[in-house]
Amino acid sequence: MLMNGKKGIIFGVSNTHGIAYGIAKELFAPDYYFYENNVSASKEIKEQIEKELGNKRIEINSSVVSPQNRKRFYVQNIIDNIGEISS
Repeated sequence: MLMNGKKGIIFGVSNTHGIAYGIAKELFAPDYYFYENNVSASKEIKEQIEKELGNKRIEINSSVVSPQNRKRFYVQNIIDNIGEISS
C-alpha cells in the first residue's frame, strides 16, 4: 500500500505468539503500519508487540473498522504521521 509515496503495511497475526509481526516489519520496512490481533493474547505478547513496533496498543471492537464483531487490539503509527500522509 502506498500513501503519498510512502510504504505502508497492514498485518494481523493469529497464534504466532507475537513473532511474525517483527519479521514482517523488518522484511517490508514500512513507513506506516497497522497491526491487529486478538485482545485475548497474553499480556507478555501484547507488551512485546508494543515494544517491537514502538507504539501503544488500543483495544476496540473491530466492528468500527470492519464487518467483524469481535474485540481486537491494534498497534499503528498512521495517526502519528497523519500530516505526512495527507500532505
